[in-house]
Amino acid sequence: MASARSLVWIILFLISALAMVILVPRRRIWELLAFGIVGGLALAMAVQYVAVVLLKLWSFNYLQIAAWRGIPLFVAGAWMPSVIIFAHFLSYLRSSTGILLYVVSFSLVTAGLEYTFVLMGYRNYLNWMFPYTAALAIVLHGILALYILTFARERRRVRYR
Repeated sequence: MASARSLVWIILFLISALAMVILVPRRRIWELLAFGIVGGLALAMAVQYVAVVLLKLWSFNYLQIAAWRGIPLFVAGAWMPSVIIFAHFLSYLRSSTGILLYVVSFSLVTAGLEYTFVLMGYRNYLNWMFPYTAALAIVLHGILALYILTFARERRRVRYR
């Protein structure tokens, strides 16, 4: 299968990183880097480990040079810049309706992108379906947003007093 040897996950990471560099000011990238590493890279690796290795919910077609236990590392890596973009624009929102719409919209866009990879054959659902992906995305982005809106804003207030 041609898709099994594809570099699509590396390309996804590079596009995600490029989008971050274009959309988020450099100073803000540095401020959000730790959050991106934990809320993006580490969380994505944890989700992928549980889903791919432990529960066998989905699998990937990937290039063997950049994988660990059946998980393409660049899939998890692509979440670091994506979460930085998510957090950066979230900080501009003030109304709860705007925040809710942003979290749900961002989640559904990422779930839709993920499903595109399923349709293209780069990812295979084994014991999983798209509605589960959408729900998982909304829950995870909701938790990330809650953290940013409570703890991160509070830390910023203390730091700049």
